Amino acid sequence: MAAKYAVGIQTLQMNRDHDYGGVVANQLQTFAQLGLFTGPLPAEPAALPRLADYRDDSQDINFRARAYLHANCAHCHRRWGGGNAEFQLLATLDLGDMGIVGVRPGQGTLNIPNAKIVAANDPYRSALFYRISTVGPGRMPRIGSNLVDGAGVKLLHDWIAQLPAAGLLGDASSRAALKNAGSIQQLRSAGDASTEALHKQLDPLLASTSTALQLAQALADESFPAKVRDWAAARVAQVENTDVRDLYERFLPEERRIKRLGNVIKPEQILALPGDIERGRKLFFETSGVQCKTCHRIGGKGTEVGPDLDGIGKKYARAQILENILDPSKQIDPKYVTYLVETKRGQIFTGLLVSKDVGKVVLKDAANKRIEVPADGVEVIAPQQKSLMPELLLRDFTAEQVADLTTYLSSLK
Repeated sequence: MAAKYAVGIQTLQMNRDHDYGGVVANQLQTFAQLGLFTGPLPAEPAALPRLADYRDDSQDINFRARAYLHANCAHCHRRWGGGNAEFQLLATLDLGDMGIVGVRPGQGTLNIPNAKIVAANDPYRSALFYRISTVGPGRMPRIGSNLVDGAGVKLLHDWIAQLPAAGLLGDASSRAALKNAGSIQQLRSAGDASTEALHKQLDPLLASTSTALQLAQALADESFPAKVRDWAAARVAQVENTDVRDLYERFLPEERRIKRLGNVIKPEQILALPGDIERGRKLFFETSGVQCKTCHRIGGKGTEVGPDLDGIGKKYARAQILENILDPSKQIDPKYVTYLVETKRGQIFTGLLVSKDVGKVVLKDAANKRIEVPADGVEVIAPQQKSLMPELLLRDFTAEQVADLTTYLSSLK
């Protein structure tokens, strides 16, 4: 949290055996022998907490799935962790205290009907399951993750599927999933079918994000005929809905995948593209996984966290707009400087400074939520050199998409 610890260096994750070049030893005991602790450890590591091994099928699936989320997601998705979403994925919390089961997503539904962060007994209405199953702007984790982890996806699918659902909605979604499963089973034996017949079987499953997610999970099964898998992936590549299309990119050969910008971006290549104003407008306001409108407003539409972008084209040329997106911390307007507040109890908050007086300090975080801290409980308040706007925001975009976006923004005069 706010760089006060290294990700993964904690008792829960380090309390396990490690192979040190032929010598297997508990990591915590090894650290103790190196003199890294100020006091002695218990004689047995079993006395200390540890995460379940998510790869060990003999362990409870609830513990395994929670361990996976803790290790891969909880460094941001925890209190004061910096994530924009208001839920926690710590394995140390009870499931009901995580704020995910039956909760509507706060960062978009990804065009999933009746979406929840986790829809008990229904992975295909679960935004969390979608985000780890896809590539592109809707993917999580956003940084340090470029490939879909098939083992992790299957684990979380099976975990969500076994969570008990309640009420008629759970029954209805189960019936829908069974119906779709029947259609997918027919596809398994459709290797010799005509193109027209394959279209007829496949296209209804691509009509929504939820059904497309169910089909993608089935295609990941190694028992699925490779011919049908390849044909389905090629067909989906023609779909305009990016929420659906991005789910299937992992099944395409490398040379046929979308060429995303990644971590090394060359502005001159983007600026050489003409860009399209209308496509850029749709990208800003309508494309799932694109967070522009969650922090900025244009024409009164969007959320007021960062500055309004009305008239941005008068202030900056297209090249300057691109530079500000690529390096948001290079020049920060004083009104949008991020502040860090550390309390005397060790709590850490970050956000824009709304007000500060003898009674309280008020911040506004990246989710546009007000944070009020009593002034007498503040230990440190300090401006930061980093913008609230994240870096590497464009890594999952294509050059053409960024060209469209910057062309649209530069047209706002």
